[in-house]
Amino acid sequence: MYKRQPLTRLTVKDLEMKEPRFNLSGLIARKLSTGSNNLELQATGADPIWTLDLAGNDLDLTAIRHKVLTLWEDNEVAKTVCDIVLGGEARTAAYRFTGKTADFEDIDSMIIEADVVEADIHVPGAELDLTKANGPILIEESILTGHNLRAQMGHSFGTKAELLLDLAEEGNAFTLNIDIDADLEALPPVLEQLVEHKGFLEELSKFKEVSGRAKGKLRLGDTLDNIITRVDIRNMQFATRYTPIPQTIYIDKGILHVGPADVNWQKVKGRIGLQEILNTSGNVSWKTGDTLLDITDIQGQLDGESLYAMLEQTSVCLLYTSDA
Repeated sequence: MYKRQPLTRLTVKDLEMKEPRFNLSGLIARKLSTGSNNLELQATGADPIWTLDLAGNDLDLTAIRHKVLTLWEDNEVAKTVCDIVLGGEARTAAYRFTGKTADFEDIDSMIIEADVVEADIHVPGAELDLTKANGPILIEESILTGHNLRAQMGHSFGTKAELLLDLAEEGNAFTLNIDIDADLEALPPVLEQLVEHKGFLEELSKFKEVSGRAKGKLRLGDTLDNIITRVDIRNMQFATRYTPIPQTIYIDKGILHVGPADVNWQKVKGRIGLQEILNTSGNVSWKTGDTLLDITDIQGQLDGESLYAMLEQTSVCLLYTSDA
C-alpha cells in the first residue's frame, strides 16, 4: 500500500478468493483534492476521486452475482448488470472506474469487460434469453456489446452473434445479429413474441406440429420499442400441419426470408400427400392490411384441381402468377 497525501493507493497482486471464486490483480486509489486531508474532507464534504483498475480470471459469475446483489442491493449499476448476466463463468474480466463516490451509481463512469463461458444472458426490454453464451462482452459509455458470441436460444444454437444494447436510463438502441441452427418447433413462439402484425400471427397460429431444423441468420432491432424481426433461412428441412390443409406438409430444402411485412420463399422442394413440389417460389405479405399469398413459380407433379381447392380453404387472397 502507498499512502502519501493526497494519494492513497492499494496494489493487488494475484489475490485468490475461494467464495466467490476468482483471482484478482490491479489497483484501487483514492486522491483527495490538493491540500486536503481526511479531517478537512469530513469538514468540507469534498469528495475524493477514486480510481479502480482491476482484472480477474477464473471467475464464478453465479456466486459473484449473488454476492454483489447481497452487498449492493440498492446500487443501480449492480442491479442493471446482474439483470443481464444471470450466471455462468468467465475466463477473464476487468473493471475500470474513475470518478467521485456518487459516480459508482453511474454506469457511464465505468468500463466492464468479461470473456464469458457458459453464461446466461438476459436482454431486458427484448425479453430475450441467451443461454450457455461464450465470448467477449463489453460495457462502455452505457453501451453493452458482444462480439462473435456463441449461445443457445431455447433448443436453437447461435454463432457469430453481434449484440448491442443501450443501458442508459433513456436508452433505446438494441440490435442482435446471430447465425442460427434453429429447432423449428421453437421458432413459432419466438416469432409470436417478436412480430406484432395481427395478420401474420393469425396465419402463424395455423401451423401445428412443426418439427425439423433450419440454418440461417436472425436479425433483431434497431430499438427496444420497435423491434423489427428479420429471419433469413438458407437451408431448411421440416414437417408441419397447416390447419386448412388436411395433409402434413414436408419441406426438404429451400430458402426462406421473414421480414417485417412479408414472408417469401425460393427454390423450395417438398411434398403434400401424393403431390410432389420440385421447385416453388412466392411470398405472403400483409403490407396493405390484407394477407396476400402470391405464388410466383411452382414446378412439380401436381393435381391442379385439388391444389387450388386446398388453397381456397385458406383465409388469404390468392394471386397465382405462374405459367406452370
